[in-house]
Amino acid sequence: MERAREIGVRKTLGAQRTQLVAQFLGESVLMGLGALGVGVLLAELALPVFNDLYGLSLGVAYADPRGWVVLLGLGVGVGLAAGAYPALFLAGFKPITAVQGSEPTRTLSGRIRQGLVVMQFALSTVLIIGTFVVWQQIDHMKSADPQFDRQHLITVTTTLDDFADPAAARSRIQAFEQEIRQQSSIVQTSFGAAMPGRGSTSFIFAYPGDAGDDAQRYRMRWTTVQPGYFETLGVPLTQGRGFDEDRAADQNAVVLNQAALDALGWTDIAGKQIDLMGEIPVDVIGVTANYHYQSMARAVEPIIHLNWADMSRLYNYLAVRTQAGAGPEAVAQMQEVWARVMPDRALRYEFADQRFAALYQAQERLATVASAFTGLAILVACLGLFGLAALMVTKRRKEISVRKVLGASVPRLVALLTKDFAQLVLVAFVVAAPVAYVLMSRWLQGFAYRVDFGLGLFAGAGLLALFVAVVTVSTQTLRAARIDPAQALRSE
Repeated sequence: MERAREIGVRKTLGAQRTQLVAQFLGESVLMGLGALGVGVLLAELALPVFNDLYGLSLGVAYADPRGWVVLLGLGVGVGLAAGAYPALFLAGFKPITAVQGSEPTRTLSGRIRQGLVVMQFALSTVLIIGTFVVWQQIDHMKSADPQFDRQHLITVTTTLDDFADPAAARSRIQAFEQEIRQQSSIVQTSFGAAMPGRGSTSFIFAYPGDAGDDAQRYRMRWTTVQPGYFETLGVPLTQGRGFDEDRAADQNAVVLNQAALDALGWTDIAGKQIDLMGEIPVDVIGVTANYHYQSMARAVEPIIHLNWADMSRLYNYLAVRTQAGAGPEAVAQMQEVWARVMPDRALRYEFADQRFAALYQAQERLATVASAFTGLAILVACLGLFGLAALMVTKRRKEISVRKVLGASVPRLVALLTKDFAQLVLVAFVVAAPVAYVLMSRWLQGFAYRVDFGLGLFAGAGLLALFVAVVTVSTQTLRAARIDPAQALRSE
């Protein structure tokens, strides 16, 4: 718009519309190619971060000529697409209108510009709300009570399947467990086929009534644990007791979790017995709380805990409870003992709290990427708003000067000029809020334990978008409000 007089002079001197279009498109394509160079540089800077985030090794294939064709085509294409409308619009000015420095009245053009700004801020607001919800959900899962004490808990992998002599290996692992239990930094230890956050459990059929009655058959997860397992993990018992190594009868007993008790339709376990696979009757001696042995994204499933000495080969993990603050010392002592007992194998261990944190890496990656795209979307929306504000200032230069001559103050002019853009952002919020609500409600359906997001989150996102818009526009509105009326109103 600031080149309107230039266009008028060129047309007066005989320039054809096609020449002006070619000139503006050429300038736009050059800008697109410049942006391509910046984009390649940004890609090189961003790729290491992206590769580290997802464990990839992606790179730009500069040696492939087809890649350069695509990149150059992208730069030229973006330049043509971005410059087509301004070139045709400016080249279409009538010389007398252009020389006067005024824009032809085109209501449709104004509506399109406003619609683009609304669309940009609507997308940005959706991303802002979505990012807030994702981070809230991750924090909710991480901070929720897993119904066991994952602090000061180490899991040692003791899988025996790949040993040439599993029986001898099992004996050495048991010797390892007995020796580290004597260390001052270690409180308690216990073996288990699976551990919370590590290892899977299989399924088994449980019959609470007649073994042959398939209508009374329940499919549940099951795992084998050693006496002391619940105490080592800090899993609370809601009924009965855990396994006791001094009670031989516990070899034919099970401990359920609360979900299994609810699935069976029982309220207590007094005198209760179930039949496993229709062949093995066992007594129910205890019920644990619904501790989360999987990610908090999944509901706790019914699980049966067994204590079978002849199935000790299924104990793939050793849970080690350490003294508070003695984790490094306990690891050093375990490594020393393991090197003596199992010199041909490296000690594989991990802290339970770190393992549970790793279960949410996929969601954290999504949140990180969403945050990055939200920032980019806000930046693009601000650029669009900045351009629209600059155009508005150019078009209303004389109006602003007249208002100043008539006594309008700078704050009042800024408020007047900002009001229209604030209305656009509010319209964008009205469009974005229901869309964001539907999208994030559907996303949260994939989580068994999900966060509740209410009006406060939407209000915060709307205020953030409005604040960003006002800050963006204020740079232009302040400049407009400080225009020297004498410079703007002169006609020569």
